[in-house]
Amino acid sequence: MADDRAREQRAYDLKFEHLGPQPETIDDFIRNYFAKMGFMKTLAKFQAEWFEKEQKGIIKRGDREKVRSVYLENQLMLDQLARLKHEKSQLESQVVPRKFYFIKSRFR
Repeated sequence: MADDRAREQRAYDLKFEHLGPQPETIDDFIRNYFAKMGFMKTLAKFQAEWFEKEQKGIIKRGDREKVRSVYLENQLMLDQLARLKHEKSQLESQVVPRKFYFIKSRFR
């Protein structure tokens, strides 16, 4: 019984272990910006209008766009760069022998 509970807890923990930084929704980004800059009146107006539109169904909770994090964006670009460098080295290793045979065949 205790082993089962421990196993379930570990499985639950593993499920959320690799989430990492999640991008903010656009409305959270705007709220945080207004709060950070001290635009409290603007924030209050924004929230009132946002919730009004949500209540009317104009804005749906699932349809909110996410603002990508700069760190997440940088990581994606670094991953792409590493992948492209690896692909380049593979292609270069294929080209060098062919270049040698091409040059050798031209001088015959």
